[in-house]
Amino acid sequence: MTFDDNTKFSAPADMKNERRAAFKFNYICRSKCKEFALKMAAECRPANKFERVGEEFLIAAEAALKSFIVSRIKSHPSKGKTLK
Repeated sequence: MTFDDNTKFSAPADMKNERRAAFKFNYICRSKCKEFALKMAAECRPANKFERVGEEFLIAAEAALKSFIVSRIKSHPSKGKTLK
């Protein structure tokens, strides 16, 4: 199947007004994570003037936190009642 350069494509009418469902963050505070990321970016990479934090960044932060918690629990000794 070939297409002409003049052919225009658009989303179906029922999808045009549909908003993308927001990812629900269970373990991180979205605003604090953004604030910290922009602060660190300003300190570590002052030449770049980052102003926004994307959804992908926040999803990766949430996943990294979950992975960190699981890793710590798996490596914790089996004694006591407190995770240290």
